[in-house]
Amino acid sequence: MSSTQSVASLAGIHILDLSRVLAAPYATMALGDLGAEIIKIERPDLGDETRQWGPPFLGGQSAYFLAANRNKKSCQVDLADPEGQRLVRTLALR
Repeated sequence: MSSTQSVASLAGIHILDLSRVLAAPYATMALGDLGAEIIKIERPDLGDETRQWGPPFLGGQSAYFLAANRNKKSCQVDLADPEGQRLVRTLALR
């Protein structure tokens, strides 16, 4: 198996990431490295608090956040709002 094949071994897999800080973001980062599509759900206005952990910073975000959340798409969702809950349920069913 070539290195390209092993990197994309999880292509087509979709993962909904509602985690924050370290252990789970690191795990989903590894799944993204293997080709899975990761959608990270963050709190409105605050996001994942590790965005502010630093220095060092790159473009206003901590290097820590950027490293642990590479290969992810992020969106802000208010889980206290019924519409936000509906959105997350819809994504989870996908």
